[in-house]
Amino acid sequence: MAASLPIFPSFPVHENNAEIRWRKWISRLENLFIRFKHKGQQTTKSTLVALRWRRCVNEVFDTLDNTGEDFAAAKHKLTAYFAPKKNTEYEIYKFRQAKQTSDETIDSFHTRLRQLAVNCEFTETSKEVKSQIIQGCHSTRLRRKALREDTTLEGLISSARALELSEKQATEIEQSDKQSANAVRKGVGKRRNGPRFLQTQTDHNVKKKTTCRNCGGDFPHANKCPAFGKSCNSCKKLNHFASVCRSKRMDGTSTFKRKVNKVDNYEHDDDRDSSSDDGYVFGLRENTVNKVQKGQPKINVKINNSNVDILIDTGSSINVIDESTFENIKCKPKLSHADTKVFAYGSDKNLKLMGKFHATIETDHKITTAPVYVMKGRYGNLLCYDTSVDLSIVPVISSVADKHEILCNKYSDVFNGIGKLKDEKVKIHIDGSVKPVIQPHRRIPFHIRKQVEAELEKLEKQDIIEKVDGPTPWVSPIVVAPKPKNKNEIRLCVDMREPNKAILRSRHITPTLDDMILDLNGSKVFSKMDLRSGYHQLELNEESRNITTFTTHVGLRRYKRLSFGVSSAAELFPKHTE
Repeated sequence: MAASLPIFPSFPVHENNAEIRWRKWISRLENLFIRFKHKGQQTTKSTLVALRWRRCVNEVFDTLDNTGEDFAAAKHKLTAYFAPKKNTEYEIYKFRQAKQTSDETIDSFHTRLRQLAVNCEFTETSKEVKSQIIQGCHSTRLRRKALREDTTLEGLISSARALELSEKQATEIEQSDKQSANAVRKGVGKRRNGPRFLQTQTDHNVKKKTTCRNCGGDFPHANKCPAFGKSCNSCKKLNHFASVCRSKRMDGTSTFKRKVNKVDNYEHDDDRDSSSDDGYVFGLRENTVNKVQKGQPKINVKINNSNVDILIDTGSSINVIDESTFENIKCKPKLSHADTKVFAYGSDKNLKLMGKFHATIETDHKITTAPVYVMKGRYGNLLCYDTSVDLSIVPVISSVADKHEILCNKYSDVFNGIGKLKDEKVKIHIDGSVKPVIQPHRRIPFHIRKQVEAELEKLEKQDIIEKVDGPTPWVSPIVVAPKPKNKNEIRLCVDMREPNKAILRSRHITPTLDDMILDLNGSKVFSKMDLRSGYHQLELNEESRNITTFTTHVGLRRYKRLSFGVSSAAELFPKHTE
């Protein structure tokens, strides 16, 4: 029987990845058995030896116990040997970390995920593979489409193939058009290096035109140079014009034009999109100036622990470094595919990017992370506005419309002082069985008495407190504390621990966030209002004021508004403001 079978390759036992190779090898072997009708239980161990198993696998097979006499038992024992116990959590971790590389097709990525999912013991493998493709693919267009539409794994793979094919075909068409445009050149097809008798008379008369360094016109001239014998208006020397003068001017500045590179926002409505949906694209604008600018806003930052001199550009929306700077980075990161299109100012031709990487950018005081784009060539480095704000290099730039100032001036009484809830007063419920307490006065230090008097006068002007002249059953002391952000200002705190023993709380239920979201369901217009000193905007009725009486070095005062020391204030405030 062994002689009638074809030659089958032996299994190399001592090479790496034995488990994967064993599963593939045994699968091919079973296919061979099916072909010659050697199925399952009918195949003996002698058949395996005949298929050149004896050379390497037989050494392992002889060491195993209870191998049985049939093929299924031998296969089970060898599979258990080559495929040891798996750590399912680690296999799932490897599966979740899988990302599509820039040169990997969607079919290759799908196959790799299928292989990783074999040892993960997923209940629904197709669902997990679909989820990982959505999270790990490098096409944001495909990701957004999958999140927008409820599709199956087969539909997702089909959409990804269509996107890859359309991108490839569009790239070939664009490259073909570019090559056709570059092929039209003057003198194409003529033999310049051939024998002299093969060259036409026209070739001898062709002269390359250059720019004259004295007048700036075409060279060679048909007649004498126009600048010959003329005086330069810049350096006063002969035989050249000021527009091409190479000397320095009288004020010490050069007449040469210097290139300045700057990255700006450039909105481009091009339907020929890449694999991502670009809401905004960015352009590299090149300006020329006649004078050398001094004091450019450059700063030294660390990009991945490498010092880089970079120009601060608040008009830029992306961070850009050139190719030479990227080569000098110590811990050089791996570049990923850059979907963002970069355009020159006034042009619809996108510039070439080497790629992008996510970098750690830090100064002496702050650190942040941001994407950095790498541009071919040596054009310098630019730090965008968002990263400059994150590093506190430049402040946040904001503007307020003039109409806001007009409204504030028109209704100035609304924005001054403390407001008050109209046509409603708050009542504090007091337990009559509790005996009122008059606490002794606490002495106030002399060096802060003027600040206390000023604070009392301000509260009286705002109609928050009032003087007490007659008898009162309740008196509480005050505690004066300086404000942490401004030591010249103080905060008056009334010790309401004794009065709170007599105050009955109403136990109002405060609405939760879910309740508020339900109430706002269907709303279209939302307003935000900040109640400054919110408790002080609720007026107390006459019967509730005596319990808030407090003592100072200038006499007794009591609150006309709800204060922060009252134990029931947390329930009274939302009850009257809802």
